[in-house]
Amino acid sequence: MKTNQEQRDAIQHLWKELDKVWDGEKRPGNWDTTCEAMAVLTESLGFELDQSGDLISTESASTTAYKIVQGYLDLHKEELFPRPSDETILANMIGGVYGECRADFDPVLNTETGLYEIEIAASDSKSGDPVLFTFNL
Repeated sequence: MKTNQEQRDAIQHLWKELDKVWDGEKRPGNWDTTCEAMAVLTESLGFELDQSGDLISTESASTTAYKIVQGYLDLHKEELFPRPSDETILANMIGGVYGECRADFDPVLNTETGLYEIEIAASDSKSGDPVLFTFNL
């Protein structure tokens, strides 16, 4: 499976190549069908076009939570049993249930950046060393 960035680059490349076949005001044959097929492909990979025509990820909140939680749990010696939902674990991470979670703050914009970090204690980590786990929301 290709990375998110590789998928985005491939789709951008295809759109640019399609633009090359446009000849002035004359539309190429099957242009609408081709664009619809590209839209299906783009959406199925979890992307959409923003207002400027650039691809952006539209990954669902549940997929994002799963990836963050799985990355966090993979660094631990033991799995949580019974395992709460990914959304619950993520909320507990941010809420400080599993230790202090720090949010990055942009002083210029006076807002959080979406970057968080939480430390996994040496006694809980697979490596036996403390681990600083960072993630973006």
